[in-house]
Amino acid sequence: MRLLFSILFYCFLAIVLPSPSASGKPFSANSPQPQNCQLKYGWNQWPPLQYVNNNQEVKGIQIEFVKAIVESLGCELTLVERSWNEVINGIENGDIDFTANASVTTARKSYAYFSLPYRKDLFSIWVKREDKALYSRNTLAEFKQTKVKLGLIKNQYYGPLVESLKSDPSFSQNITLFDTNNALLASFINSEIDAMIEDPFVMAYRKRVEKIDSHLSRVPIDFLGSEVGFMFSKKTTTAEFVNRFNLKMRELKDSNVFQSIWLDPELVDKF
Repeated sequence: MRLLFSILFYCFLAIVLPSPSASGKPFSANSPQPQNCQLKYGWNQWPPLQYVNNNQEVKGIQIEFVKAIVESLGCELTLVERSWNEVINGIENGDIDFTANASVTTARKSYAYFSLPYRKDLFSIWVKREDKALYSRNTLAEFKQTKVKLGLIKNQYYGPLVESLKSDPSFSQNITLFDTNNALLASFINSEIDAMIEDPFVMAYRKRVEKIDSHLSRVPIDFLGSEVGFMFSKKTTTAEFVNRFNLKMRELKDSNVFQSIWLDPELVDKF
């Protein structure tokens, strides 16, 4: 089991950084650090990536990664918990400086800068175990024909296939949008919706830790969302700062810090 989690962490969360500069401008390790650097990181509950533990501490592998990068930049970090929809709005209006796990979209580029990607989204459809036979279609198009009541997160980008469902008038009325992952899961368990879309890695963790295995079954349809990275508010940050952030991500990838945060086979138990 521990070996499996180690492999999953490596495959699922390995950084892909082809260039140290998002705009093509070179940076070196000797570049001057910004003065009085204060960064507000918008986050929402998404275990094991980021969550509040039993001691009311904000933990998770993504939180630790953010802390390591920000510390290496010589900045101070403030964690701001909001729903994903509120985080996106905060990035747009400048109340939040940056967040993680963000896909690049045309609309977002009007108010945000993006780091280089550090992972790819992978999503699966989840239904009640006793209902799996009703929804075991091989494609999303066939699945759509069941008229299933589907739950999604507001402002979450799931990739073009799911976007096509959201924009299809014949199916969009079957979609319910939720502010948080916890609200989505609770609605699913309470049978208010028939199915939900979530990252299989995240669901594997929640099934093990929260003992909800009897409620969940995975429909044999997997689809990639998109490459995701960090998203920064144009109102409070600069493209130059994002380049510096990218450089620090590259440095951390090959460091002991990265190895201990992302590839430790004991990580799930540790956090």
